[in-house]
Amino acid sequence: MNLKRHRGRMAIVSLLLAAVVTLAVFALRNPQAPEAGFESARSAIADALEAGAAQYAVEAYGLAEQTFEDGWLEMAHQRGRLRILRDYRLADSLLAAAAKQASVATSAARDSVDRVTAAANAGYALFRERLEASRHSLDSLLADHRAEDHWSMAHSSLLVSTHLIEMGACEAAILSLGDGMASLDRLDALLADYSSDEGRRIALWRRWVGETLSQSRREGRYALIVDKSAHSLYMVHSGELLGRFPCELGRNPALQKQHAGDGATPEGKYRVTKVKKHGSKYYKALLLDYPNKYDRERYTENKAGGAIPAGAGPGGFIEIHGMGGKGMDWTEGCVALTNEDMDAVLQHVDVGTPVTIVRKSDQWP
Repeated sequence: MNLKRHRGRMAIVSLLLAAVVTLAVFALRNPQAPEAGFESARSAIADALEAGAAQYAVEAYGLAEQTFEDGWLEMAHQRGRLRILRDYRLADSLLAAAAKQASVATSAARDSVDRVTAAANAGYALFRERLEASRHSLDSLLADHRAEDHWSMAHSSLLVSTHLIEMGACEAAILSLGDGMASLDRLDALLADYSSDEGRRIALWRRWVGETLSQSRREGRYALIVDKSAHSLYMVHSGELLGRFPCELGRNPALQKQHAGDGATPEGKYRVTKVKKHGSKYYKALLLDYPNKYDRERYTENKAGGAIPAGAGPGGFIEIHGMGGKGMDWTEGCVALTNEDMDAVLQHVDVGTPVTIVRKSDQWP
C-alpha cells in the first residue's frame, strides 16, 4: 500500500515537473507582438520610398517590402493563436530583416540619385555652354528662320531641364537635355551647310562687286552695292566710295530669294527701273528689275526640283525704300533705309542705276 502511494506521488511529481518544464519552454518564447519592430520596419521602408528606392533601388526595395509583408503576416498569424501558444520570434526576425533591407535600399537609392544628379548637372552645364555658343554664332550671321527654330527648340529644352532639376527629376531632365542636344545637332548641320554654301559663292559675290565697281568707274556713274551680312548699302561714283548707309532686309535674309513670300532679299545684279518720289507705300522707293533672267532661270530649275511650294511664283516688286531704322530685318524682301538716307540716295540715283546685292563681300574701293 505504501508502495502504491509512493508511486502515485511520484507520478504527480513527474506531471508537475513536466508542467514546469513546459511552462519554462513557453516562457522562452516571445508572447508579446513585436510592435516596436513593426514600426521600425515600416518607418525604414517609408524612408526608403522617400529616398527614391522604388525608382533607383528597385530590387532592394522590393525585397524589403516583401520581407515586411511576410513579417506582418506572421505577426497576424500568431495573434490568431491561443495566447499561451503564440510565438513572435519569426515575425520579429522578419521585421528586423525588412528594416535592414530597407536601409540598404535607402543607401543604394541615395547613391544612385547622387550619380544621376551629378550627371544631370554636368550635362546641363555642357548644354548651356553649347547653347550660348550657338546663340553667338547665330548673332554673327544673317537670320535664318530654320536655324532660329532649332535654337528655340533647344532653348525650350533648357528651360524644361532647369525646372526638372529644381524639382529633383534629374532623369527626366537628362532626357530633356538629350532632346535639346539633338536640336543643336540639327542647328550645327544647318550652319555647316550655310558656311559651305557661303564658301562656294563668295567668289561669285566678289566678281559681282568687282564688275559693278568697274562699270561705275568706266561709265563715270553712280552705283549701289548692298552687302546683306554687313546690313549696309554702299553708294559709289566712278568706282569710288561716296557713302555707307545702314539698311534692313527681308525677314529671312540669310537665303537667296527663291519665291514669293519667302521673306528673302534677292542676291544678284539689278538696275533701277522706276524712281518713286511720291505714292510709295514706304515713303520713297527705287523699284528693281527683279526677277531678272537669272532669277527666272533659277526659279524654273528649283520648281522642277520640287523646292518651290505649289502655287508660289518667283515674286516681284523688290525695292530700296524708306521707313527703315527699326533695328531689325522686317521687309518682304526689300532693302529699307531711313527716310533721311533715302533722300540722300535719291539725289544721285535715277532709272538705270546699277544695284548689286550680295550676301557677303570683302572687296570694296
